[in-house]
This record gives sequence, structure tokens and C-alpha cells, in this order.
Amino acid sequence: MKQVIFTTLNPDELKILFREVLIEFKEEQDKQEKLSKKSKPEDVLLNPTEVTVLLRISKVTLQKWCVKGHLKKYTLGRKVFFKKSEVMDALESPKVKRRL
Repeated sequence: MKQVIFTTLNPDELKILFREVLIEFKEEQDKQEKLSKKSKPEDVLLNPTEVTVLLRISKVTLQKWCVKGHLKKYTLGRKVFFKKSEVMDALESPKVKRRL
């Protein structure tokens, strides 16, 4: 069981206490950010509609890119998905010619 202690603090003591709490919070945030960078956040799966909106292309163009091998699609049952990191890499590829 946690104990609650009430005490009086002058403004300088309160500033020091807040500073310590903020430093601990910042360190924890930095640790979580490093962990999230290690596990690629770009490995998010997108459905075909999300890809067409992201790339501003039609579904027909998306299908053509899959047939030509510009994009790799992943199926789970009857559903089709694309890795966001691969979609973004395909944009930078010289193979893919787009008109914006």
C-alpha cells in the first residue's frame, strides 16, 4: 500500500522536485523512442485503398505495378496488404515513373 505524505515545500524545493521528475520523464521517453526505432514503425501493413490514397494513383495502376514487380503484395486469405516501407521505397525507385 502506498503512503501519502504531505509536506510543505518552498518554491525553490518545488522547482527542484519538478526538474527531477521532468528529467526522469525525458529519459523514459528517450528509451521508448530508441526501442521504437529499433522495431521498424514503417512495417505497417496497408490495404490497397490506403496505398492508392497515399500514392495518389488508381487501383488499376496499383495492379499494374504489382504485375510489373514494382510493388510486392502480401495476401492473408483473400485480403491483400502492402508494407508501407516497401511502398515508400518503390516511390524512390527509378523504375516507377509517376506524374504528380
